Amino acid sequence: MDTKTRILKAAEKLFAQKGFDKTTVDTIAHKAKVNKAMIYYHFKNKDQIKKALFDNFIYEIITMVDDSMDVVLDFESSHEFRKFFDHYLLFWEERRDILRVIFMESLKKNNRDSSLFRFMDIIIKNEEEKIMEILQQRGVSTDYDQKLILIADFFTGLIPLFSYTLYKDQWCKHYKISEKELRDKFFQAYAMTHLSYHKTMEEQLKNKD
Repeated sequence: MDTKTRILKAAEKLFAQKGFDKTTVDTIAHKAKVNKAMIYYHFKNKDQIKKALFDNFIYEIITMVDDSMDVVLDFESSHEFRKFFDHYLLFWEERRDILRVIFMESLKKNNRDSSLFRFMDIIIKNEEEKIMEILQQRGVSTDYDQKLILIADFFTGLIPLFSYTLYKDQWCKHYKISEKELRDKFFQAYAMTHLSYHKTMEEQLKNKD
């Protein structure tokens, strides 16, 4: 692992554990086992380290979206949707630290960082394209309320997935439930909300034809 990567990985862990504001360049240097001067060789300041982490995360999302473009969502099949659901959850779980940092930063008062919405825009745009493809294949009208879909995808689709990823360990411990049972129950709840929304939307579009 090269020095720059070690610095970024160390910063990601510390930002997730302590928060961005409480993490110092000194602690990052200690965690990465590098000289402090080496950090300033690669990054002008701590904000640039955070920006590099966020930009790398955006790149990973774009790559994931590109790789999954050939996957057709089947909202009629609970089994097929579960495979897609598990695939997405695994992606977020493997990046839980950076996801926690982005959420902590987004919740700051007067926050001007749009990283949370940048990567959500990528995911939502990809899902919209897939949904429109499915509707066109079924001969269903694609005259839909874009704002409604944006709100539904954000608040009933993505936010629940991220909440699950960030809180699942604490939930399992507090309510004494296994991770497998939690995931299965969460999928049931997700299917009753987000999946049902998609089915309802398709029915409404069919009735407009």
